[in-house]
Amino acid sequence: MGVTASTSPKGMKEAVPMWIYTAQVSGDNSQDKFAAISPGMYQLGPNTVARQRTGHYDTDAAQWKKGFSSGKHVFEIVFPMAHRGTDACVGVGHLDAPLHAKGKGSLVGGNNKTWGINLRTRRALHNNSIARRYPQTQVYLPDKFYMYLDADSGVLQFGSDLEYYGTAHSVIPRTKPLYPMISATLTGATVTMVYRGEGDPSRVTVIATTPAGPPIQEPAPREDPPMYTDCYAVMPAPMREGTTMSKMTDGGPPPPPPTKVGNQQGGEGRASMLSLKEEKFEPELVVEPIPEEGKEVESKPEEAKKADDSKPEGQPPAEKTDAPAETKENSEESKQAEP
Repeated sequence: MGVTASTSPKGMKEAVPMWIYTAQVSGDNSQDKFAAISPGMYQLGPNTVARQRTGHYDTDAAQWKKGFSSGKHVFEIVFPMAHRGTDACVGVGHLDAPLHAKGKGSLVGGNNKTWGINLRTRRALHNNSIARRYPQTQVYLPDKFYMYLDADSGVLQFGSDLEYYGTAHSVIPRTKPLYPMISATLTGATVTMVYRGEGDPSRVTVIATTPAGPPIQEPAPREDPPMYTDCYAVMPAPMREGTTMSKMTDGGPPPPPPTKVGNQQGGEGRASMLSLKEEKFEPELVVEPIPEEGKEVESKPEEAKKADDSKPEGQPPAEKTDAPAETKENSEESKQAEP
């Protein structure tokens, strides 16, 4: 309930009563529920009632079972705006306060035995008279709000989770116990009231000097994610400038290892091995020059071509001579010519 101060009728800020932050439930809570209800009301649970009477010409109310003559008490009330109709009231009253009235009106605050506020007209009422405009800011109370009853001083106040609306009644007689009450005129209106406990003013100083909660613990350092060593891929090294694929396969570096993909423990269809296959390259094509007009290009026999291919690289070709090749007949004639 982080509320802010309210504006009083004289334009001054009304301080938030700090005891509302110390409320706690203790002892027997069997009486913390609705008990007396109008015939036009239906009790859905210990803390919830709904108006079942049809028509808009009656006002029905419900009263809390336990009355309070002393102490400071906090009640949480859920009264949706859609269920408020033309008149919707909350407050306190004596045990003998009426629970039904003919016609539409403010049953809680409409007689001399009740004190309350009308959520629709935004007025604080007692004995069917307007005590003040409430809240002074003339805002509508939200669906969920709180009622603060200071039975020791006869003061009735209201607030919400975000705002404190100030004092609605400050001179309630303390001659009789006061019972929380609600009233409604809309058929199907559903109201829930929960007792949040009694405040202890002596704990205000302790609450103000006590930290709001335990110290915030720093989160534990997160562990590094696991390293997945069973999945790897090796990429081939880049080729240097001027290197061809034929040189790499003939005398170059060995091919990279195979690439492993996935987990191999799943059988066929679940994993596969992709191996690098040696690529076969066709020999380079020899482009023969196109002969010019009037000239013929001598073609080497196939045996001569094979001999040239078998020669190691770097060896210069054999020199050509104009001498005719020596034959068997030439050798015999040379022998006879000798003396």
